[in-house]
Amino acid sequence: MAQRSEYRPAQGLNEGGAAAADPVRVAGQLAALGELVADLERRGVLRLLRDLGEAAPGILEIALRGLESERGRNALENLVLLGRELGRIDPAELERMLAAMHAGLAPVMEPGPEPATGSGLRAAWAVLNDGPLWRSLAPVLDGLQAFRAALAARPDRHE
Repeated sequence: MAQRSEYRPAQGLNEGGAAAADPVRVAGQLAALGELVADLERRGVLRLLRDLGEAAPGILEIALRGLESERGRNALENLVLLGRELGRIDPAELERMLAAMHAGLAPVMEPGPEPATGSGLRAAWAVLNDGPLWRSLAPVLDGLQAFRAALAARPDRHE
């Protein structure tokens, strides 16, 4: 891999005002540049950039055609709003929230136990008196109330 080279401006200028080139330094920089280009070629980055450059006019045409419609403009504005709101969330907090969503959805995706055959007043009474169930539902209900309140409030337009 190429070694990092720090840029330091030349100290002296020749009579024309141009910096005097140090042949040893220039040779080292050219060698580092050659290593960088070779590394990019080995990793396929240059091919990717070349392919993107060749495909850019077609991709741009498709994107512009999509933006000609009202739905396309709405989609672009929604992406900008989503990006802005994601920018307000700390990445560690978002990672924690996504992990919690994954943990919460995993049991939903698996088949549950056989449903209880009890029904009627006795089963309803058992559910109403299930303390751990209600304690686990309390944060969900609080979240739904906050969600409802946020929907009822006027949204902050960040324009």
